[in-house]
Amino acid sequence: LDGATKEFFAWGLRVGFITFGINDEITKAVLEAKVKGLIRSNISSGPMPSQSAVQYVLQPEHREAFEADVQRHIDTLRERYEVTKSVVYDEQFKTYWTPYDFNSGYFMAIQVKGVDAEALRKHLIEAYSIGTIALNKTDIRVAFSCIEKDDIPHVFESIAKGIADLQQ
Repeated sequence: LDGATKEFFAWGLRVGFITFGINDEITKAVLEAKVKGLIRSNISSGPMPSQSAVQYVLQPEHREAFEADVQRHIDTLRERYEVTKSVVYDEQFKTYWTPYDFNSGYFMAIQVKGVDAEALRKHLIEAYSIGTIALNKTDIRVAFSCIEKDDIPHVFESIAKGIADLQQ
């Protein structure tokens, strides 16, 4: 099984692939028919536009440009991750939160100190125009993947200010 969602930065397309490692053509045909039936009975039909887009970029004549584009996105995420990691572990923020370990990706979570995470979430939106997700009473999630690299310090400084506001 494989898919295009994260690997191809194709959120929302939800295109998946199933590969059968079988040489027998009859067995392959039976498995394919069964899977088609399961798909039709569960989701009716697949989304043709997204399937066509993924099929297009997988063609050999488009593959090199597509892979270069994916690499640019990976590099952008890596840069944002590195800045986020350096900011959230900065000593100046120790009194405001404890970061949970994270090693890449799109999101990271912090355990906030002395405030309710949902109250902080609402306050950050209203006072600082910063959106986060309250995961529970103590934790918020930040999607660093969608924050410009140069804006990441500002976002976390604003989160610290929001915590300070609510601690008073």
